[in-house]
Amino acid sequence: MGSDQALGHLIYRHRRRLFGNVDTANNLLDIEFPDFLINYKGQNILFYDSRFYRQGEEDVVLLFSHPSLFNLLETNNLWLINSSNSIPSKWSHNFTISTEINEKVVVCIQCILPKREIKYFKESLNAIKNLIKQPKAFLKIISDFDFISFKAASFPVCPVLWKFVSFWPKFVTKMETFGNANLYSDQIIGKISIKIFRNILTLPLIPQQHVRRAFYLIVQNSPNELNSFLEYFAKNYIGLTLAQKQYGIKQFLKINSPTREPPPDWELPIFCQPKYSIKFWNVYERIHSSIIRTNNSVEVSNSIGKNSIHRPPLSEFLTTFIKDIEKQLEIIQAPTNPPQKKKNKKKRLFIIQEEQILETLQQANYEEDGHLFDIITLLGLQIQGYISGLRDDEKGESDDDIEEEEEE
Repeated sequence: MGSDQALGHLIYRHRRRLFGNVDTANNLLDIEFPDFLINYKGQNILFYDSRFYRQGEEDVVLLFSHPSLFNLLETNNLWLINSSNSIPSKWSHNFTISTEINEKVVVCIQCILPKREIKYFKESLNAIKNLIKQPKAFLKIISDFDFISFKAASFPVCPVLWKFVSFWPKFVTKMETFGNANLYSDQIIGKISIKIFRNILTLPLIPQQHVRRAFYLIVQNSPNELNSFLEYFAKNYIGLTLAQKQYGIKQFLKINSPTREPPPDWELPIFCQPKYSIKFWNVYERIHSSIIRTNNSVEVSNSIGKNSIHRPPLSEFLTTFIKDIEKQLEIIQAPTNPPQKKKNKKKRLFIIQEEQILETLQQANYEEDGHLFDIITLLGLQIQGYISGLRDDEKGESDDDIEEEEEE
């Protein structure tokens, strides 16, 4: 036992000599970085340190990048924002900002926050904005975060686009929370539930102007057992009419009634705006403008930390980041090669049939209610492989949920 303690003290003294108090300081305000931890080949990688702007405040925000990586981000029109699996042990959140070059994603910035709160996202993004010499008026941001994270961002002309697919596992959990645990069962209600669930998840794929009508067509074709979930979805992603706000689930029961009188709910004004607007999570325009698919690319931007300790000491986090800079610079400097087909290791069953979805959208007719419902039903079948794969997802609920939950 004594030898173990002696070895522990030896390791501690060695790390202390090597890294100073980076890992041992009780107060984050006291951290002093050795030059080799914040420099790469003579270039400073500590781009923002809140201690210089909010003196005496212990909730420290740090941003790390490299001049070449930041310059790439500064000159690119598309940003990909994603949370990272690697979070220094004395911080609570880390998100990366990446961009795309030669059809590859390059991680440009690491932002570590003391808490997942709006004010720290705001501080980070404002710091980045202030570092940009010539902000792009046509910048687009694609993110897998809740919109709540970026309401505070000072990019007023920048559309923030959501990676809606990242919340699909969350909807599985919500379905079960509202008493639909038999979602994957072989019972009749289970089969109907999974069909309705598929249809709900196709709403981001169709034109925005048809989403509300499509949702209520889904409601009309749903069993009453799903009304609690549908009410939750309407409240957070569609918006509520005055009657729905007043009567809640009872109003959804009326929608399902065969004696329902006109006008249909999708023609009534929205009285209570949704937490996440349709414009925010709908990806139809993005599909047709051939913007990089976040389904694959944003997840690549989370490369740092995927194979490392989830809560490393700050010194280890920075050492890993410095090593990764070289890889990112190699991507930037690599010659442009013609695109090659990549082998997809995913099981064929769980692949979203992208080509079929694009073909369906190109041929879609949304004029009649029957046509619209047929379209979302067909799209639902084309994503059913991915939904089937959710049952095997061992990750549980997304780590990217911001502390502020949806109101039930």
